Amino acid sequence: MKKYYICRDFDDNCGISKYGSSFYNSILLYRGYIYLPLSKDDNIDYLLKEIQNDDLVWFEIGLASSLELSFFKKLVKKGNTNLVVTIHDSPFLEYPILRSKYYFINIFYKLIQIVFLRKPFDHFFYKYLKFTKYIFTLNPKGKRLLEKRFGLKNIYSIKHILTDIGIPEEKNYSKPQILYFGFIGKNKGLEYALELHEKINLHDDNIFSMKVIGIGIDQKSNNYLDTLKKKYINNVEYLGYVNDEELDQLMKEDNVVFLPTKDYRFICPTSGSVLNSMKKLNIIFTNDVNSNSYIIKDSENGFFLTGNIQKDVLKVKELLSSEEKRRRIAKNIHADLTQNYSKNAIDLEISKYEI
Repeated sequence: MKKYYICRDFDDNCGISKYGSSFYNSILLYRGYIYLPLSKDDNIDYLLKEIQNDDLVWFEIGLASSLELSFFKKLVKKGNTNLVVTIHDSPFLEYPILRSKYYFINIFYKLIQIVFLRKPFDHFFYKYLKFTKYIFTLNPKGKRLLEKRFGLKNIYSIKHILTDIGIPEEKNYSKPQILYFGFIGKNKGLEYALELHEKINLHDDNIFSMKVIGIGIDQKSNNYLDTLKKKYINNVEYLGYVNDEELDQLMKEDNVVFLPTKDYRFICPTSGSVLNSMKKLNIIFTNDVNSNSYIIKDSENGFFLTGNIQKDVLKVKELLSSEEKRRRIAKNIHADLTQNYSKNAIDLEISKYEI
């Protein structure tokens, strides 16, 4: 029996690729798994012949993993039940399952899926999951959503792996700054982050800079970003896209990170942005949505925004004015990540399963 790992190319600039690279190299490589990145040029029919029905195949699948999902379905149809799937956007593998090039038709398809695609109607599309050996989610809420919607029993929750977790003693806490990063759109929270930054510096002798990293997801978003650039100009640096090396260097600085994440309502991803900020011992201000409550312990290893601008301004200013408090929270972050998200922690968890 051979073991294979199916994931997007590790060089792709996306969350699943980065997660997959860390997970494979830290957990699966020494267990004898062979990494098979899929691309549009891959000959899936050839791979189907190479992989035998008793081979163990682990898939990383998110909403945009159409090629991986297609390959997974073909292996199920072939008769392979020795399959493992990590679902990054529970409870959906595809959303919408039916797709159109027209925006409003896609909205209609999503509505149909949300309302009707659940047990006992799930057999049309989600029957494949019932033939897997294990299904993993990266947070307990995602596990519950899959169980409730489709009545699946073979589901387990594991933590999101983190490598190269920062060391508190190696971080310089003398010059705090505010950081925002991510794709930019009207629902991404950047405007609230900029307003918060502006009010923090109002009537204050200590001026804190803010760096904004990210680009619009479409032309509409770019127009929105241009509007924000004209409105919020004082002590804000709009960096646009930065490569991984530049981002890594920025993350090593003394940052307070604003990530006003939106509630996705119908899916529950684990925020790689939150966790990858924390692994550099940056202190997060985010919203209590999706799976963030499983990561953040409010006022211990990060903070939840209230949505009340005055209350949030006071919370941020208190943190920015106290190097001692930032150091204490950074130590809490390090302890929590080492205990729950490190290579050793995830390796111990995975060893419980026959994989």
